[in-house]
Amino acid sequence: MLENSNDEFCNRLFQQDSYLKVQSKDIYLLFQMLFFGNLNQSMTDFVLRDLGLCEYESYILDAEHRPYNSNLEIQQHWMLHELEISMDSAESSDEEMLLAWFEAVSLNIDQKSPLYRNCERLKYKVARQIERIGRLDLALSLYAQCQLPPSRERSIRIYQRQGNTQLAISKCLEIIDFPFDDSETQFAIDFSSRLIKRYKLPLLYGQKLSENYQPIIVDLLLSQQPGVEMAVVEYYNQSITGQTCFFLENSLFNGVLGLLIWDVIFESVPGAFYNSFQYRPSDFYAFDFIQKRQSIFDEIWGSIKNNTDIWCIVSNRWISKQGLMNPLVDWNTLTLDIIQLALQRISYQHWLNIFKRILGDLRNNRSGFPDLILFPADSGYKLIEVKGPGDRLQKNQQRWMSFFSIHDIPHELVRVSWSPKMEKGA
Repeated sequence: MLENSNDEFCNRLFQQDSYLKVQSKDIYLLFQMLFFGNLNQSMTDFVLRDLGLCEYESYILDAEHRPYNSNLEIQQHWMLHELEISMDSAESSDEEMLLAWFEAVSLNIDQKSPLYRNCERLKYKVARQIERIGRLDLALSLYAQCQLPPSRERSIRIYQRQGNTQLAISKCLEIIDFPFDDSETQFAIDFSSRLIKRYKLPLLYGQKLSENYQPIIVDLLLSQQPGVEMAVVEYYNQSITGQTCFFLENSLFNGVLGLLIWDVIFESVPGAFYNSFQYRPSDFYAFDFIQKRQSIFDEIWGSIKNNTDIWCIVSNRWISKQGLMNPLVDWNTLTLDIIQLALQRISYQHWLNIFKRILGDLRNNRSGFPDLILFPADSGYKLIEVKGPGDRLQKNQQRWMSFFSIHDIPHELVRVSWSPKMEKGA
């Protein structure tokens, strides 16, 4: 601001308050990294907190839980940061440079380290660029050194491009047997099914493949509105007296779970909290998030036997934690009345099944829920995904609907078409 403003503005600013000017941006960023434990947060977090726009839970911060345990870890984090800047700004078709970057980021970092996912993400980024410039065999060798999705998917697609269909299918079956997450499983099933059908391969290849699930479809012709979801909400709320429909999308099941396991999320364990501006632990998406907190999870599951128990915990948390940031709770969408109604209508086993799936893959399974929930006048409920003209189900939505089918969770897909506008005088 100071560098780009005129003298009059600067003089007025200086008269109002004192100021500091950063002379060395790299040193400033390094200090910022040391304070926050990452390079995603900044001084903006102080401003948002002081304005009351972000309120954080209180948790223990001490020397045992610092983000870096050695100077080597600090150097590794900073090096990854500088490498990413170089990769984003340099010529990306230089094979020699790309290989140098891959070698540089191939650090021996423990899977439990916060840097592990950053390192793997950059390795994949290089391998993907090698694939884009047409060096397919080299890309395969690099993908083989990457540990996280979608590296195996990219390798399978290369095998298919090279005409090695049987190897591509074989690798798909390996993923189905040992998937990293649900998205990998879905890719493997969908891709191998298409190959088997296209090349008319023996049934043996398809024995492990499940059929693509198709939900019940309801077609509605409605008057056009700005939002297709709210048009369907209005339709259901007006069509039958006493039934209610809400546009909640991902907020209901995530929110109830977030309130239920609040103490688990904000438990102070190594690798979780590094600064006082965190709305979630740093290892929230790590593979061992639950494992590191298993005893607390066991206490929670042991304390609830029915929906009344869930309501007791959740309603108290709603009051005592109101407004505090939580990665699963959307305070702006949920209300306590909606939660109470949902706990009266949705069976205890359905809640547990959905909670288990969310916790099985927090990164991917927090999203993809149907847009609406319908509560009929007397009892029960139904989850409704809404699609307007030209919209299709996304992969994570398909996975949720398949899960709902397996566990007898009521759901349907509503396809909306807009009724033609009536001409004046017609």
